[in-house]
Amino acid sequence: MMGRYLGVDYGGRRTGLAISDTEGTVATPLGVIKEKEPGRVADEILRMCRERGVNTLVLGLPLNMDGSEGPAAQGVRRLAALLRERGGEGLGRIVLWDERLSTRQVESALRGRGRQLRERVDALAAQVILQSYLDARARGGGEIRE
Repeated sequence: MMGRYLGVDYGGRRTGLAISDTEGTVATPLGVIKEKEPGRVADEILRMCRERGVNTLVLGLPLNMDGSEGPAAQGVRRLAALLRERGGEGLGRIVLWDERLSTRQVESALRGRGRQLRERVDALAAQVILQSYLDARARGGGEIRE
């Protein structure tokens, strides 16, 4: 099945997005949705999927360090349900991918590099999430939740 992957770092104020190349090997930051209301975030993600030929969504699932799910993970699950409900049959696959430490990894890499780069943290975190999924998929490993 050909098509692109869209990585999503869902947050309360901003949602970072990253997209794969057509071969599904390299993730690139795409941008940020500056919207709080989950329904509007879902609609914008679905619009991006249609416009860019995305057939797999990879949503970062912010697990606690012990692997349990807290309120942020429940918010991602609610977004996934909204996407399934509004996207219908044409949406394709939704994968929930462990994103522990992705934002911290990006923030650490950008520390001291200026405000412009720091504002890209959400899109870069989505890139880290998507790239880790693509790499695990290529190796045939990783825990995939749907």
